[in-house]
Amino acid sequence: MNLVRQLRFESPPHLPPLSAAPILQHYDIETKRLSADYQLAAPVDERGIVDIYATVDTALNLVDPEYVWPRDSPQPDIHHFVWERAKYHPRYWNESHVPRDYREIPFHKGYMPRQFHDFLHTVMTPPPIPSLEVMQRRVASYEVARDLFLAARQAIMFNRHPEHLSGVRLSPTGELELEEDILQTICQNMQDNFTRLHAHVQQDNEFISPKDAIDAPLETIARTLGKIAAHDGINLFPKIYGNRRAA
Repeated sequence: MNLVRQLRFESPPHLPPLSAAPILQHYDIETKRLSADYQLAAPVDERGIVDIYATVDTALNLVDPEYVWPRDSPQPDIHHFVWERAKYHPRYWNESHVPRDYREIPFHKGYMPRQFHDFLHTVMTPPPIPSLEVMQRRVASYEVARDLFLAARQAIMFNRHPEHLSGVRLSPTGELELEEDILQTICQNMQDNFTRLHAHVQQDNEFISPKDAIDAPLETIARTLGKIAAHDGINLFPKIYGNRRAA
């Protein structure tokens, strides 16, 4: 190891100790990354879409399995497995927002300890950018799932609490100040909207299938879709910590 580096720290203070992650002996102070010869490629599938679980496994395999990642200090946060952000900006894609939307799909993000987040950036290279066509298909598939979830949730909320609908008020006695036929019309419009959105679910949608929203109570449909579309990222704490308790 470089002597100057030894004098400054045994390992970078925001990363695991060298004893737990020997690969950090190749840490480059200037770039704040491993030397290029030692960085690992982020795993991708045959389409070029990053595999976030394989990426996490690759990083974990570089660290002593007994090491426990600090959980609360610094605060956990979200890691974008599709990075670097600037490369997905519309100005590089003829003002298309597809690459930026692709980057923000929750299945491309993970909630994790901050130190593990820093470690990923240190040891991994950014995944290659898929073709625009691949990104378009994936964004479209996710948006169908998201919109279907929002429509189901809206219908459920209206059925349970119609007074929350904009413009609907309760009388002093707690009754809705809206004619029953109007309420029925609104309810039917919501159901029609859900049906219309469901018709857009293609057999090759990689997030949901048409059967996910057929002949099931609306609450069940919303619960199923919520696992797909109601989160900002995947909770990776169970995978990172396994059966070990956080420090």
